[in-house]
Parts: sequence; C-alpha cells; structure tokens
Amino acid sequence: MKSITATFFALLLALPVHALSPGDQVTPDAIAKADFIKGEPIKTWEPGKPYIITCWASGSTASVATLPMLQDLQNIYGKRGLRIIAINVGENDREKVVAYMENQGKRITHSVAFVPSGDTFQTEWVDAAQVTKLPFAFVVRDGRYIYGAHPAKLNGELIDAFLAGGQQQQDALDKVEREKVTEGIIGDQLKAYSTAQAAQDADAMERAIASIATTQPDFVHIPRMIVDVALVRKDWSSAIASLKGIDNPQLALMSAALISRRYDTSEEQPAPEVYEAVAEILAANMADDASVKASLARVQWKLGKKEEALATAHLAALKPGDHPKAPFDDFAKSFESDSPQSLEDLITALQEAVKPKP
Repeated sequence: MKSITATFFALLLALPVHALSPGDQVTPDAIAKADFIKGEPIKTWEPGKPYIITCWASGSTASVATLPMLQDLQNIYGKRGLRIIAINVGENDREKVVAYMENQGKRITHSVAFVPSGDTFQTEWVDAAQVTKLPFAFVVRDGRYIYGAHPAKLNGELIDAFLAGGQQQQDALDKVEREKVTEGIIGDQLKAYSTAQAAQDADAMERAIASIATTQPDFVHIPRMIVDVALVRKDWSSAIASLKGIDNPQLALMSAALISRRYDTSEEQPAPEVYEAVAEILAANMADDASVKASLARVQWKLGKKEEALATAHLAALKPGDHPKAPFDDFAKSFESDSPQSLEDLITALQEAVKPKP
C-alpha cells in the first residue's frame, strides 16, 4: 500500500497546479484587472452572451493578422450580443501596444487590453490552458469556457451556435470534436500513404486510401491518390482514365502538374499516352500561370513536339506573372539550344532570383 500511495502522490506532483479545459467554470476577475486600451473592463459575464477572449502579441505577425478578422466578427455579430476582447500577453512594452492601436485608428473597435508577463490572466488562463502558440481564442458563455482554438477557426456556424446556446451550441461543439478525430485519423493515414508511395508499395497506398475514404468519403484528394496508385502499378490505362475522370479542375491540374514533375528527370518514364493526358489538362489551364506553361513545355518536348514546346516556353517567358522574368527567359533559351532545362533547374533559379541580396 505504501508504494501505491507514493506513486499516487508522485502523479499528483507531476500534474500542473492549475489546469483549464473546455467545460470549466471561469470568472472574469483576471480579465477585469487587465489594462484596457480600448473598451471597458468586464466585471461579470452577461447571461446568454458569448465572449471571445483572444490572446495576441504585437510582435507576432500571425496574431496581428487576426485583429481585422475579429473586427469583422464584431461588426457582424456585435449587435446580437457577441463581445470580443483582444488581450496582449507575453510582452512588457505597453507603449508599443498603445502605439500600434493608435495606428489602427477607428479600424479596431472591439476591446483591447494589455497584461504584462506573469500577470494573473497569463497564469490563470494562458498557462493553465497550456497555450504555447499565439494567437489563441477562448470562448466563454454563461461563465463556462466552452471552446479554445486559433481565432481563424471561429466561423459563422460556430458563432451562430454560441449565440444560440443550448442544443445548437452543443451540436456545434460535438461536430468540432468529431472533426478533430477525423483530422487525426486522416493525418495518420496521409503519412502512411506518403511512406508507401516513397516505397512504391501500391497495396499499402490503397489501404491508406480505403481508410481515409471510410473516415471521410468526400476527402478531396482521393481521386488524385488513385491516379498515383495506378502510376506506381504502371497501369497506364487506369492512370489515364482516373486522371481524366477527376471532375475538380483544380485537383486535375494539381495531379497533372505533379506527374509532369515526378517524371521530369526520372529514368523511368510513363507511356506517351499518359503524357498526352497530362498535356491536355495543362494546356486547358495554362492561361495566366507561367509555371503551368513551363510544365507543359517539358511534357511537349518529351512527346517529341519540339516546336510546340519552344512556343510554350516563350509564352511562359513573355508573361511570367508574379514570378521573376529572367529565369523564364533562360528557360525558353534552353529550348532554343535543344537542351531544355528541367523543372527542378527552373524552380532553383526562381528561388535564387527572389533571395535577398547580401
């Protein structure tokens, strides 16, 4: 008995002194003590009204980027009772935060507060909830912490549910939990799929796809993954049929572009008919994308259509879009010299072109 008791106390000592999890009761006391730069401190939770308490830092680009989004939520849902409080945490330069908010002017109207490092809010909320990355949003309703996540996850469906409360709120929270489980399962299976693809194990790839389809039948990448399995099996007719059968244009383009890059410098090449199908999809989607034109030029060259390849490469150089022009000029010239650059060489040249100069 003594050893069991000792183990029990050891476990207790290993646990955090304070822990905060969704479902726990919370008070606004620590928030009320914060230094409010905009808005008024809250002393009590108003019944039936949801509160979004976001933690942010002025030095965090991701945090700052969420403030306008939160303002949009305030504009849309504020009249229905939603209250947003953005609390700056982990920084000790109040004047920097004040200056930032003054620079925002009237664009930010929701409440903004400041707490120094080690403040009660940080220990009783941020640290207790084991928040390790900003920004982070706590949602409170009727004195209970009901949801915590990155602010970007606060979509209209969730906000409507938090405003409604009751069963609608519970249904929304249950859906979130189911989605978390689904994301975990799919994430694990995607890793298994990638490992199997690297090992050229088509059977394992199919098992991973089957598991994903069972968990989420409408998972958008399944059609592309089926094409990959056929390519690993060298079942060219099935690969072509599956590729042409993808009814999502963006997914079909992604699959075609990946195929062109996968075989670009590989000793092993697919049947010419596969390249014909890839070229058809790339040609239909190349209008404003120089990288798609470059992929098409390489595929056309492999098909022996050298004049078409040269023309396509020049089109890429003529309209590089947001890309640097020089690498595409060199890419086009390489076709003229009958020694076209690989896609990998082009990508490397583009990366070098945008590197900051020392």
